[in-house]
Amino acid sequence: MEYGYVAVWLVAYLALGAAALPAVAHLLRDFHDRGAAFAVPLALATLGLVGYLVGQVPGGFGYPALVVGLALLVGGSYRAGDADIDLRRAAAPATVFTLAFLFIVGIRALDPAVTPLGGEKFLDFGLLKSLLRADPLPPEDMWFAGESVRYYYGGHVLAALLARLTAT
Repeated sequence: MEYGYVAVWLVAYLALGAAALPAVAHLLRDFHDRGAAFAVPLALATLGLVGYLVGQVPGGFGYPALVVGLALLVGGSYRAGDADIDLRRAAAPATVFTLAFLFIVGIRALDPAVTPLGGEKFLDFGLLKSLLRADPLPPEDMWFAGESVRYYYGGHVLAALLARLTAT
């Protein structure tokens, strides 16, 4: 397993969470930790939704979608103003996320094989590769040449955008 890539993805997740933290703290100011546990999920949901919507425009999926999504995240946090964020309380959800991420990576490191009984890994890989080549969305079906994918691929859109963001 390429542990350098794991570190890059972890840093990307935490950086996206940090970018969304002021907006989340503004939205969830009544929470004990100012909503810090929702920073990474909100950042990923924003990036995925914006990526999907911008990806419908020719030339929009990939880096243009990333730029728009990141601008929306940073702009939302900037607009939230000087949110009162307790970094000690915000560190706890980030630590839990990091430990859970490393646990899942550890499980995949023990058995990284792609097997027919291991789920939809062939489909996942095919959708990811199709999305990395797609312009605009929906991507081309990798098994039904010339047709677009008729399957849900929202999580794959996010994975493709994160792959572009991290250059992995």
